[in-house]
Amino acid sequence: MKGTLSLKAMLIGVLASLTLLMVGIGGLAYVQLGQTYQSVNDLGDNWLPSVDRVNAINTNTSDLRIAEGTHVMSINESDMSGAEAAFDATLKEMQANQAIYEPLISSDEERKTYESFKSHFAEYLKLHDQLFMLSRANRNVEAADLFRGEMKTRYDAFSNELLSLIDINRKGAAQSRQSAAEVN
Repeated sequence: MKGTLSLKAMLIGVLASLTLLMVGIGGLAYVQLGQTYQSVNDLGDNWLPSVDRVNAINTNTSDLRIAEGTHVMSINESDMSGAEAAFDATLKEMQANQAIYEPLISSDEERKTYESFKSHFAEYLKLHDQLFMLSRANRNVEAADLFRGEMKTRYDAFSNELLSLIDINRKGAAQSRQSAAEVN
């Protein structure tokens, strides 16, 4: 019978087909695993560190505000110097956090929001210099008015920008997590 295949040929054909099928499934799994790996790396290397750094910067700005309030309430040189030292140390810590965060910025929206924060914070620091000058001169009513008035308004503005940055990065993290879940 010429039209029939031998048992040996059929087994070789079946094994070859199964081998090709397994290689195809393995290749597909490898591609999907690579996509999952990319999404997980994006989460771990960009989004979560960004959220962490922006939260740290936000905490730093709150600590700066506390040091300023302490300075305004101080009536002696020692307390004022202590508040100034706390402010300076916190500002350095904040600058270190910014240096870590800036390379993590990954979208135009995030960059624009961060640049706006930096601009508003620079304006705030100009008022800070005036605040410490008034406080050192024991012009505490004027210092308190500045602290509770214009400085509070500017603080709220840049604080809201920091919260927006946290939200942008949380949304990015959620998208990366969703991408990883969709691969499977």
